[in-house]
Amino acid sequence: MKNIFSKQFFARGGKGFAQQIEYSGRNYLLDEVMKHDFFAATTVYRCESKAESWPAKIVLKYGRECHFLGMPLIWLGKRMRDHEVSVLRKLEGIGGTPKFLALYEKTGFLYEYIEGKSLDKVTSLDGTFFEQLKALLVKVHERKIVYFDLNKKGNVIAGADGKPYMIDFQISAYFDDNFLLSRTASKRLRQLLQRSDRYHLYKQKKRFARNFLTEEEKKLYAKKSLLIRLHRMIADPYKIIRRALMRLLYSGKIIEIEENVSYSGETDPSRFAAKTD
Repeated sequence: MKNIFSKQFFARGGKGFAQQIEYSGRNYLLDEVMKHDFFAATTVYRCESKAESWPAKIVLKYGRECHFLGMPLIWLGKRMRDHEVSVLRKLEGIGGTPKFLALYEKTGFLYEYIEGKSLDKVTSLDGTFFEQLKALLVKVHERKIVYFDLNKKGNVIAGADGKPYMIDFQISAYFDDNFLLSRTASKRLRQLLQRSDRYHLYKQKKRFARNFLTEEEKKLYAKKSLLIRLHRMIADPYKIIRRALMRLLYSGKIIEIEENVSYSGETDPSRFAAKTD
């Protein structure tokens, strides 16, 4: 009974992951489970045969499928999947963002794997990297997208080619000029929200390339907007409560750590298995 309850805290429940999937007539073998939490699961598959005409690796991301305490949540998984796919489709043609490939089953979708390391696995970067990341963010913003999640180090990839990539558009949103009744108000709201993306960009730059921060960037980072302050008022208590709850659930073995999952950073449940961080 305890094991059944534990599995309800994961998007796939006790279903596990297919050892092999098919995409575009090619067989792909399970290579890695990168993440599996309450809302989603992210897995990597590598092509069984080698060739340059199709992706060597692809990512399969599942939305929530499992019930929770008897409440069906597959509708949420479908909605979250469709939302992220719609954002990725609006970003088509922008290098540095995931290339959408296909829908998969009820709540999943496929995109091309990006070779590299997430920022939570690197120690330092140069100013050029962040200039390129800034240019990438500008292109995303030009598509009327607000990213919302640039504060998470795991969402930025330092590619094998040295270039930055942004992944995980799960909570990103599209704000067109008709989002509010007034086009002017819609544009101002979008710009206000996009300003928080730039704040988090400078925050990452301060972490990894402090010496490359310009005086203007230092001033913009120091000047926290009302939106950022409101976010912290909500997010900081949430983090404290979440971490305390995770420590309780994992240290009490109410939830068991899944094996063969390559967690890192904030999503790594092993940091909650002990009673202290």
